[in-house]
Amino acid sequence: MRFLRAQGLVLLIRNFACRCGEIDLILEDSTPIQSRVLVFTEVRYRRSHRYGGSAASVGAAKQRRIANTAAFFRQRHREFDHVPCRFDVVAVSGAPGDPDVCWIKAAFGG
Repeated sequence: MRFLRAQGLVLLIRNFACRCGEIDLILEDSTPIQSRVLVFTEVRYRRSHRYGGSAASVGAAKQRRIANTAAFFRQRHREFDHVPCRFDVVAVSGAPGDPDVCWIKAAFGG
């Protein structure tokens, strides 16, 4: 989370869940380059890349669940109706004391 804050993102909700699924982080990106954007973020950790790594673990089915959960969130929070959104993945790998963080902006469409 510190990593994303350092990039200018503001945490709105952590671990949003409904019957459609769960989203790890819902943030707002309003950096000077961007206009206001709602960011739905999946955080994945894998110690090694042996089975494709953490980013590869966000497959098509997981992407659909995240997109459906995001749609449910937007229905419940109408203040974000006209705010564009994107789906990011934060892939963390390596030892807990020395992690490698890869932030994939707009990792998939919704």
